[in-house]
Amino acid sequence: MHGKWLLGLLAPLALAATLGGCGNSGVQPGIVSQSSGTVRIFQNGDDPGFRWNKGGRFYSQPFVESYQVMSAERRGQMTINGEPVAEIDIRASYLTIFLSIYGIQLETPQDPYVLPELGPEHRSAVKSWMVATFGSAKPIRKWPPRMLLKLPELRQHRVSTITEAALNKYPALKTWGEPIRGRVYGWADLMYLESAVMFSTMLDLMRDHDTPSLSVHDSLIVPASRAEVAREAIKARFLAQQKVEPLLKINWPPATTKNHQHSQYRRILGGTGGGTGS
Repeated sequence: MHGKWLLGLLAPLALAATLGGCGNSGVQPGIVSQSSGTVRIFQNGDDPGFRWNKGGRFYSQPFVESYQVMSAERRGQMTINGEPVAEIDIRASYLTIFLSIYGIQLETPQDPYVLPELGPEHRSAVKSWMVATFGSAKPIRKWPPRMLLKLPELRQHRVSTITEAALNKYPALKTWGEPIRGRVYGWADLMYLESAVMFSTMLDLMRDHDTPSLSVHDSLIVPASRAEVAREAIKARFLAQQKVEPLLKINWPPATTKNHQHSQYRRILGGTGGGTGS
């Protein structure tokens, strides 16, 4: 992160999440973890264009012990008020938001990270390229050192090859870091637009649907019986704000669980269907 960060909001949570077997997190199986609140953190406060419109993601407190640092599999073991949870994910969130600035709708239901010139075996490298590019001032020319330390297998993929394929698929990416209608967008701008969608959706779910939700930046965790409602709420807010439809994936709770309530919720949801692919 660059520039000054600013604390924007402290909002206590009025629900309890049961964490089923959380390993080194310090929370034991079956213990109820009560969050002390959520903070919204804005970045680049020293930017001349800062108007509380940079960053703005939500971070559960205390962060190092929160559900946000768990793997998706571990979060899938949570319950909210005793009910198994589902997680609704915005796929390729930054790419979708950036293209929407040009009025471009991401193709559905195609995987945005599978490029015609490379194929599915390069998907993870393409995703890493997108992450690194949107975190930089321009499309990257080499893998960032920190990314290589975390993902050494990226050395097997030539950045120039991925760059060519990505720009052929999404020509608008050539302008990343350049003015768009007089404004240069950066990672903090995309993050803010994403967080605005999530914040509005969480308020909609609370006020209009009596549904609690937990933010994981580009996804929301809700009781499984409310997953379809949450998906439609995210879609509506994204469409209203960005004028395009997001690609959404529902990560359902595990098909088998020790929680005796699980099968009951699956019947409510109408079966054991899964998501649309990661």
